[in-house]
Amino acid sequence: MTTLRVLIVDDEPVARDRVKMFLASDPEIEILGEYGNGTEARDAIIELRPDLVFLDIEMPELSGMELARSLPPGHVPVILFLTAHDHYAVEAFEASAADYLLKPFSQERFDRALARARKMIETSGRKRGAERLAVKKSRGRVVFVKTASIRWVGAEGNYVRLYTPETSFLVRDSIQSLEQSLDPVRFVRIHRSTIINIDCLVELQSDEEGSQTVLLDKEEALSVGPKYRERLERVLGVV
Repeated sequence: MTTLRVLIVDDEPVARDRVKMFLASDPEIEILGEYGNGTEARDAIIELRPDLVFLDIEMPELSGMELARSLPPGHVPVILFLTAHDHYAVEAFEASAADYLLKPFSQERFDRALARARKMIETSGRKRGAERLAVKKSRGRVVFVKTASIRWVGAEGNYVRLYTPETSFLVRDSIQSLEQSLDPVRFVRIHRSTIINIDCLVELQSDEEGSQTVLLDKEEALSVGPKYRERLERVLGVV
């Protein structure tokens, strides 16, 4: 089992101490730091790139929800939201939280949430992947495409097409090979011929027959293959 790198963010010192106490018996946890406000925590998340963040929802200046939504692509960890109010549950899961802990929570409930987060992290993979890809063009030109700008990838025979907000690039590669080069925390295979950037995901739709479709931010609808459905739902925290 791999050590999880954790941040604790809560404006109440007692609440932070409770999380630390519940984590103390787990040798596979490394606490990178604790923060009492969302602004400092946001900077720490971007700099330290933790695997998991225990994040209070109600904080001054920058709430937990606002913090989660403000993180740039590639810097979004798995999140366990903490709150004293149950009416945030739907909003928390819409933000792809691994779980939602209602204060005061027990050690048993905490351990279940931590296990769920750990499984989510392990399912999505630990490696970060390449930050840019080299795309060979005509006349000896090579274009470097930032992986954070890729919205989705589609297989086209012996090629794959990388779709960015401005254009697309055709690359002579297999989708299986390209998948190994991409950050599994950000990019998820949803079909034998499709990989999506989950930061561009707007909606997950299911019809009466059980088929699923993802809607991306430019209103592009892509089908989810049955064998990829469970992993997608786990990554999104909807199972």
